[in-house]
Amino acid sequence: MIESQGTVCFTGRHNKGKYALRGTIEMQQYMTEPTDVDVYEYVRDNADDVRHHLNAAIQTHRSIKWYATLDVAFSRTTPDGELLHTTARFRTQRDVISDTDDVSTDRIAGEFLTAIENFNSRGSN
Repeated sequence: MIESQGTVCFTGRHNKGKYALRGTIEMQQYMTEPTDVDVYEYVRDNADDVRHHLNAAIQTHRSIKWYATLDVAFSRTTPDGELLHTTARFRTQRDVISDTDDVSTDRIAGEFLTAIENFNSRGSN
């Protein structure tokens, strides 16, 4: 089971305020539900809303640079029975898009799963 919070960040060239790179950064967060147990499922369940927010930014800016992040809480039991917890943040590659058809849920989930596998293989023992 994953305990996580996902974030989608995107930028454009329209000023929305005087802070955060002249107001060009927008962010949307997606909390997990008790039924979210798989990264592919989590990405797929939020894909329509992600596309909606990206499309709104594209309508304003014509093209945007965007990426997604995923915070995952890991836990494991040591050989002596101690329960250890850690949290890690994973990010997809930045991408410049002008159409939400270019957003692939399989690519996003695949990048997250590869990063999680690398994290686990690098010494969370």
